[in-house]
Parts: sequence; C-alpha cells; structure tokens
Amino acid sequence: MYNRNIMKNKINLTSGNIYKKLITFAFPMFFSLLLQTFYGVVDLIVVGFYIGKDGIACIANVTSLVWVIGSIGTSLSSAATVLISQYEGIKSEKDQSEVIASLGNIILITSCIVTVVTITFYKEILLYLKVPQDSINYANDYMKVMSTGWLFNFSFTSICSIIKGLGNSKVPFIFMIFSALLNMSLDYFFVGVLKMETAGAALSTVFTNAICLVISYIYLKRSYFKHTRLLFIKCSKNKIKLFAKIGLPLFLQMIIVNSSYVAITKMLNSYGTYIVSALGIGFQLHTLITVPSKSINQAMSIAVGQNVGANKIDQAKKILKFTLKLNILLTSAIVVLTQIFSHQIIRLFTNDPEVMRHGLLYMQMCCSLDCILYAIMTTFNLFAIGIGDTKFSCFNSLFGQVFLRLSLSYIFSKKLNMGYLGVYLGLLVSTFFPVIIGAVYVKLSKWEKRVSTYLEKNIT
Repeated sequence: MYNRNIMKNKINLTSGNIYKKLITFAFPMFFSLLLQTFYGVVDLIVVGFYIGKDGIACIANVTSLVWVIGSIGTSLSSAATVLISQYEGIKSEKDQSEVIASLGNIILITSCIVTVVTITFYKEILLYLKVPQDSINYANDYMKVMSTGWLFNFSFTSICSIIKGLGNSKVPFIFMIFSALLNMSLDYFFVGVLKMETAGAALSTVFTNAICLVISYIYLKRSYFKHTRLLFIKCSKNKIKLFAKIGLPLFLQMIIVNSSYVAITKMLNSYGTYIVSALGIGFQLHTLITVPSKSINQAMSIAVGQNVGANKIDQAKKILKFTLKLNILLTSAIVVLTQIFSHQIIRLFTNDPEVMRHGLLYMQMCCSLDCILYAIMTTFNLFAIGIGDTKFSCFNSLFGQVFLRLSLSYIFSKKLNMGYLGVYLGLLVSTFFPVIIGAVYVKLSKWEKRVSTYLEKNIT
C-alpha cells in the first residue's frame, strides 16, 4: 500500500506551485553537490599545503581518472533516479523496490569488477597518462588506496539519488554535510597528523563513503521501505531491461566524457607540472561554479520525471523554460563574481607564482563563458534524461564534450602550434555546439510522441 504522503520532507513536484517547489527542492541539492565537490577541493587544498605543487599535480591526474571510474556509479544512480521519480509519479512502491533491488545487484557486480581491474592495473594506467615523474609516486599511493573503495562510492551515491527521486532532497543534503565534515576531519588526520600524504587523502574518502553508506541505507530502509525487502531478492527482468535502456547511454556518456578529461590531462602533462597543477585547480573551480546550475538541473530532471510519470507533458515543458532562464541568470552572476575575485580564489589553493599565473589564465578562458554554456547544455541534457530519452543526452555530450573537445584541442595546440593555450581554446569552443543541438532537440524533435510511447510500454 502506497503511504508516502505521511513522509516528512517529501515534495510532490506534479501539483501546486511547481516553480516554488522546484527551487525549494533544488536548494538542498545545491548544498549537497557543493559539499560533494568539496571532497576534491579539500583534498587539493590539504595536499597542496602539506606536499606542494607535485601533490597538486598528482590530484589533478588522479581526479580525472577517478571521475572516469566514478562515472559507472553516477550513471547507475542517475538511471535509478529517472525510474524512481517516474514510478513516484504513478505511486508504485512495488516497482520502486524492484528498481532498488536490481540496482543493488548491478552495483555489487560492477564494483567488484572495477576494484579488481584498478587494483591490478593502476600503475599501468598512470604510466599511460604520462603523469609527471615528480608526482608519479604520489599518484600511485593515492590510486592504490582509492581502488579499494568503489563499492562504497557507487552505493552511497546511488542511495542518495534514490532518496532524491522519491522527492526528498533534504536528507541527502544532511548526509553530504556529515560526509564533508567527516572527510575534512579525516583528511587533516591522515595527511596532516599521520603524514600519510596522498594515500591519506584517498583513505579519508574511502572511510567516509563506507560510513555514509551504512547510515544512508538504514535511513532508506526504515523510512521508505520498512516492510519491503530490498536486497537478496529476485530481480525483475523488466527492471533490468529498463536499467539497460536508460542506464547504458548514461554510462557511455559519462565514462567517455570523463575519459576526455583524462585525455586532456594527458595532453597537458607534456607541458609540465605547473600547467597540470593549474589544470587541477581549474577543473575544481569550474565544477564549483557550475554547482548551482547542476543542482537546479537535477531537480528539474526529477520534476520532469514525476510529471512525465503523471502524464503532465505541458507542465514538463514549463519547468524546462523556467529552468533555462534561472540557470543563465544565476551562472552569469557567479561567473562575474569569480572573475572579480580570481586572485583571491587562486591563493586558496597555492602560493606558487607560476601555478597561480597559469591558474588565472585557465580561469579567464575556461571558467567564464564556458560555464554559462555548460549550464545551458546540461539543462537540455537533463531534461532529456528526465523524459527517459537518455540516448539524446548521450549523443549530445559525446559529440560536444568528447569529439569536438579533443579534436579542437589537438588542432589548436598541435597543428596551429598554440601549445596549452590551444587546449584551453578547444575546451571553450567545443561547448557552443551541444547548446545549439539541445535547443533544436527541444524545439523541433517529436519528443512528446516518444514519451507517450515510452509511458505506454514501461510505466503505466
């Protein structure tokens, strides 16, 4: 029997003042993403303070690699959010429990495979990336420890996504506050007190994810599925098929897009430690600047999913328009502020004058207009995910963030002899095209008809 209406902090995104509810729902998600981002930022600051530029270069290299591997868990959790939110629209707890059970089995299998592969081949992977010799030992130590914690990482991320899909963004925010504080404390203890260097930074992340996994699962079970088994039950073949239909394009999108960051890092490794260190700082700042738009877009995607499940297509369109306007205004304001205070922001990460100089240049080129374009692009992509069309999101991201990003960066840097500046220019220019494709998709494609067909086959 469906009795979720009694749950506190749960927001129905299909009725009432949708725009107000969307912003209310997005606020905790914003702070959750912000705190999640601080994982990497804190690691970078602590390692930079205790080790210096070689430690920063190490984090820059392993961060892009961790993003690739983490994409597996993120794609699974994103697929779960889509399905959970759509079944929330039609109030089906049975279907939701089957989704969770299927997800649990998939995570167990994939995390075991990933753990074995990364523990066995992390040295070879880092050598392939041409990590600077000054930081290779630090990178080896980090990955050796980090490779043991993928099950905790994937599972904790997925449970938070499930809770969000149920219409509760406040509790995942509380989990992220706890995890951020715990991670910072453990970072200081392992790196600052025990002098474990980069291995300590990785260990703090693994411990944090493990502890938060236990707490979040207990909450999910007791609050939403008290009388329903979630683990060690027979998986639904239909739900596995839906995961494959929605999750595989997301998986390909995320892992290949994040692999492009690895390729970019490898490309810039040839220009020396200072450039790679600046890149590491720049990546983290770009992530921070786009956190507000990501949180709004994630909330929008869940709202769209619920409205699609409830067969309210026109309302889904209105939510998209509102989100686009809000993201453009908000991201533009943040970009202006970060450019004004760019020197002060860079000094939080390093006092090395060369790293600062290159970091400021990256901020000017890739943390300005690119962030605004990125916010618009992710709005279109997450709208497509919300309606269940993950294939479009996959195509749009792969074309712009992989094919164009890598090809233009290579042409500008190598063929036109622009060096690392050419890489930065490639990153900026390549973001224009997915925005145009997304706008065409919303305006001219017959996505409404595809949604109706999808609902008839899988949800209703």
